[in-house]
Amino acid sequence: MELGTTLMGVTLLVLCSLPFLLAMKGQKTKEKKLLRSLQSLAAPFNTKISEKDCYANFAIGLDEAHEHVYYYKKSKEMDFKNCIEINELKHCHVNKIGPNGNVKAEHIDRLELVLQPKDAKKPNQVLEFFTSQDFINVNGELLLAEKWENNINKLIHAKVG
Repeated sequence: MELGTTLMGVTLLVLCSLPFLLAMKGQKTKEKKLLRSLQSLAAPFNTKISEKDCYANFAIGLDEAHEHVYYYKKSKEMDFKNCIEINELKHCHVNKIGPNGNVKAEHIDRLELVLQPKDAKKPNQVLEFFTSQDFINVNGELLLAEKWENNINKLIHAKVG
C-alpha cells in the first residue's frame, strides 16, 4: 500500500514539474540562439563580447577592448542587427515612451536605449528594449536598459575625461 502511494506521489510530482522544466529548457535554447546571433554580429570585427545580456527577444553585448556595442533583436517581421562604435558617441539615455508618444510617461508603451552620436548630422541609434506590441507589461527591461545606459556612458566619458 505504501509503495503504491509513493509511486503515485512521485508520478504526480514528475507530471506537475514537467511543464516548468520544458519551459526552462525552451528559454535556455532561445537564449543560446540570441547569443549566437550576437556573437556572429561581432565576428567580422574580430572582437570578443566581454559583457552581454539576453532578454525575451533581444540580446545586447559590449566589447570593452575595441569599444563596440552589439545589439540583436528577433521579431516576427524581421531581425534587427546593430553594431555601434563607442568612440563615435556623445551620450546615451533611456527613453520611456507612453501611449501618446510622450517621453517619461507613467505607463510605458515603448522603452528604448538612445545612443546620440557626436556628429549632429548623424541620426540617433535607437535600441528597443520593450514595446507593448510584443509584450503586455514591462518586466525587467527598464532595469536592464538603465544598466546599459550606465555602462555605455562610463565608456563614453572615460574617453572624454
